[in-house]
Amino acid sequence: ARKAEEERAAAMKAQEAAAAAEAEARRRDIEEAESARKAEEERAAAKKAHEAAVAAEAEARRRDIEEAEAARKAEEERAAAKKAHEAAVAAEAEARRRDIEEAEAARKAEEERAAAKKAHEAAAVEAEARKRDIEEAE
Repeated sequence: ARKAEEERAAAMKAQEAAAAAEAEARRRDIEEAESARKAEEERAAAKKAHEAAVAAEAEARRRDIEEAEAARKAEEERAAAKKAHEAAVAAEAEARRRDIEEAEAARKAEEERAAAKKAHEAAAVEAEARKRDIEEAE
């Protein structure tokens, strides 16, 4: 009877040890599953962060290209405005030169008219004097 009691106690102890080992194995399985789930979440978050970084880099590149294009256009517009300004200055100088030329031509024409008038008046005076000379001689 004592032996049977010892065997029962040993069997119970073995059963408890097996149950404890089983519970420990279950606890480890749960822990490992939780660890795997966390690792998967971290992998997904890292992938999302990488995709966001790639997208931000592409956007920055697109903006750089846009800004370079805008700067190129502004430079072209500046160059065109400078050319237009230079052309306007040249046209203004040419108009001034022509105005001076025309004023000079008008002054010369006026001098010639005055000289012609003077010559005409002198000729008229001379003709009158000749007429008087002829009249006196007759």
